[in-house]
Amino acid sequence: GSVIQATDHDAVTARDRDMTAAMRRFTTPEPHLGEGWHAGAGSGRIAPQPFMDDGSRLDDAVGYRFALVVDSALAEHVCAAMNARQSERVAIVAARDAALADWLASTGARALLMRPDRYVAGIAHDLAGVAALLARAGIR
Repeated sequence: GSVIQATDHDAVTARDRDMTAAMRRFTTPEPHLGEGWHAGAGSGRIAPQPFMDDGSRLDDAVGYRFALVVDSALAEHVCAAMNARQSERVAIVAARDAALADWLASTGARALLMRPDRYVAGIAHDLAGVAALLARAGIR
């Protein structure tokens, strides 16, 4: 209450200056997950929320489900290998957009599985690795 309802002019000026400076320095906390079945570069970390080339966000394409971000060369093979049930549970996002391609490249992988809470569950380097990720996540 003393912060919100301050009436002293000098105190209000100092409060406003300090809060404005703090907002400019603020970064969203990105806690890393502890030990679990996730493994590989970038796993156990919150996924970025990049702008896509068309101005939309990754969440707009994915919704509230698993997402598999896959390099463009592997995307067609992944889609062909998935069954109907898997396709309903996981969104396949080909990394054609610059931000996605850069993020995927930073992991050193060709695919990564993002959980519905936007943590990276794991990475894969080939189609067999994608199948293993999906199986470990219970997406069969």
